[in-house]
Amino acid sequence: MKIPRPGKLHWKKLEWKKVLALGVIVATTSAIAFSILSLAAELSSLRTFKASTPGWSFPSHVYSDWLDLDPRRNLPRGYVLASLAARGYRSASRPLSEPGTMAETPRGIEVYLRGFSYPESASVAGPVALEFANGRLARVFVSRAGPSAPRLEPVLLRRFSTDDNMERTFIPEEEVPTLVKAAILSAEDRRFYHHIGFDPRGTARALVHNMRGGEGMQGGSTLTQQLARTLFLTRERSLLRKLRETTLALGLELLLSKKQIFEMYLNAVYLGHVDHSEVGGVAEGAHFYFDKSVRDLTLPEAALLASIIPAPNLFSPFRGAKAAVQRRNQVLKDMVASGWIDSATAARAAASPLGVHKGRPQAGLFPFYTDYALSEASKDVDARDLQTRGLRVFTALDPVWQSRAETELSAGVAQLEGWYGRRGPAPLEGAACVLEPNTGLVRAVVGGRDYRKSPFNRATQSFRQPGSAFKPLVYASAFDRNLHRKDFTAATTLPDMPREFATPEGPWRPHNDDGSYHDQVTIAKALAKSLNIATANLTERIGAKTVVQYAEKLGIQNVRAVPSVGLGTSEVSLVRLCSVYGTIQSGGIRVDPEPVRLIVDAGGQVEYTAPAPHERVFDPLTAALMTQLLRGVVDFGTGYALKNDYGFRRPVAGKTGTTDENRDTWFVGFTPELLCGVWLGYDLPTTIGETASQTAAPLWGRVVSSLLSDFPMSTFPLTVPLETAVIDSYSGGLATPLCPSVIRAPFEIGTAPTRGCPVDHSAEWMQGPEYPGDSTGSFPEGEGPGRP
Repeated sequence: MKIPRPGKLHWKKLEWKKVLALGVIVATTSAIAFSILSLAAELSSLRTFKASTPGWSFPSHVYSDWLDLDPRRNLPRGYVLASLAARGYRSASRPLSEPGTMAETPRGIEVYLRGFSYPESASVAGPVALEFANGRLARVFVSRAGPSAPRLEPVLLRRFSTDDNMERTFIPEEEVPTLVKAAILSAEDRRFYHHIGFDPRGTARALVHNMRGGEGMQGGSTLTQQLARTLFLTRERSLLRKLRETTLALGLELLLSKKQIFEMYLNAVYLGHVDHSEVGGVAEGAHFYFDKSVRDLTLPEAALLASIIPAPNLFSPFRGAKAAVQRRNQVLKDMVASGWIDSATAARAAASPLGVHKGRPQAGLFPFYTDYALSEASKDVDARDLQTRGLRVFTALDPVWQSRAETELSAGVAQLEGWYGRRGPAPLEGAACVLEPNTGLVRAVVGGRDYRKSPFNRATQSFRQPGSAFKPLVYASAFDRNLHRKDFTAATTLPDMPREFATPEGPWRPHNDDGSYHDQVTIAKALAKSLNIATANLTERIGAKTVVQYAEKLGIQNVRAVPSVGLGTSEVSLVRLCSVYGTIQSGGIRVDPEPVRLIVDAGGQVEYTAPAPHERVFDPLTAALMTQLLRGVVDFGTGYALKNDYGFRRPVAGKTGTTDENRDTWFVGFTPELLCGVWLGYDLPTTIGETASQTAAPLWGRVVSSLLSDFPMSTFPLTVPLETAVIDSYSGGLATPLCPSVIRAPFEIGTAPTRGCPVDHSAEWMQGPEYPGDSTGSFPEGEGPGRP
């Protein structure tokens, strides 16, 4: 039979109902597609922490540095014990069984370390044994169950709150223990891996159970529905909300894997109100209810955490222990019914005490440091991100050193104020900054005597004239071979008689603080004794603009190229001045203060890493010469009181600084272990009444002695070969027995003087062994005139 050819389709002949139906189908399909695409985009933003919702926001946390338990660091026993105390480790009986506990033994210390998610990997909790020899950490023994790289976890310094004051910490699904996941699945959604977001069987089972009055109320929503509600909906009870919840759940199942859905659920689930905070996610729940990492939860604890989910505030173990035990034991029965554990295991767990211990105390430690660290972090991180993206800011703060620095600075300033009297209406103030050699990592910052009375950070926010503490930059500029200067050595002489210098503001007439003047004086003596006129003459010879250029290379801004620049007349902060000395200590590589080591987002992606110092400012020879010359400042210069009067015996290189009328006093110095700077003064500039030698130097010694208590004494490394010579302080020739003032000075190999002092000192000996106002040439122990 012949099949008739179809005629041409005429749209006019279609019934209007069919056109309308087709339009509805197209519109509905487009709307569904658009909704799915929109949901996919939103989920992507949420999972990469680029966006947030009320149920998916992660406050950021600021941490101290961690402590590697490495025997090569020669960590003193007292310092390790202080580090444990700073992290809240408590004494317990052996054998240790709980994270966060410790016990001293005849040979050392046993510690049950807490688990922690470090930037590079997660560390599980476990026991370690620390053995000491001669008071220093010598060996570390780790059990099979212990961490592979033993370290003390960071201290939580500050938490940021979300708009709804929710505390939540992201943790990957694979890092959540199986027991925790099993407890939640058994209690909340046994068929999670077998449904598509909506489970009629599970809903019917829960309805029948609840109608029969079975033990423990069961919910009808799947984990996926609960997640959809938490992420996108409110808690109102209505049919419309339930329909939207189911639709969103189907969308989640379409777009995400079961693993991804479960991971988001584990981090989003609401776990109640504790004190003044809302608790979200199993990681934060473990800390708030048990004061431990979720990785370390036991079976009874995992069951208790899961039991809270249906009604967190009602079932909180802090509200009613009896009800909490009943709920926990019901979850254990659910786990048996689901096949995760057997009845005997459940019975043993059910007999266990609740074991709750309220954790996560209000973070707010060391605010001077955290304010500073966050101000630096804000240069790379938006303020809103700190509330929603779950960033972890790892600082370089050493909690033991910070605590000691705060204590000693406050006590030391109060003592000095008692000695010399208060000169202003407000108390005498001080500041301190401690840097790690060669890296610039800021280990401690103290911005004043008491943050509660004045949160102004005088170490980072205050800009004052540094006085003579700025002079090392001038002398380093003169020595630096980057400028191809070979005409300056420690024996080079400079005029040191009163004179005028021309400036745009008129003649400038500097004077030496001790009132003594000399026709000529060596660079070594001029720096050691902090002679102003000699330094001004050196500035003139190398050029004030050269000094400014070096200052700018070191990050010091707004320095004027005037004759007085070398005497520290431009204002600078304490932390930035410390970086000048850090650059010398590091061999000439610029060292910038870095309070933040790492910033990591909630997904573990590193967003910021403190850059390693790499920019060369001074050549290594200059840095080596300056280190030895600054040691001379302490051995026989303006810093002599630090060792002679205040008993600081470690090798140290540093410089005092005192401004006009003794308004500000400074001491910045470094040992082989650390660099520290201190400042003293009144917020409203007023004379202190004494120089840096009597004020800042002893305060520096007090702070650094406390920090290095029990640490072994070490020597400065010899990075560049140098030779030393004992020279006449004023002529620069080799010292003779007739020279009344001599100084031991460092030289580049082959540049030390070879001829004896040509000056006839008979007249000076007739007046006495010293020039008026000058101090006797002195030497480190075992050294004297004519000895190398």
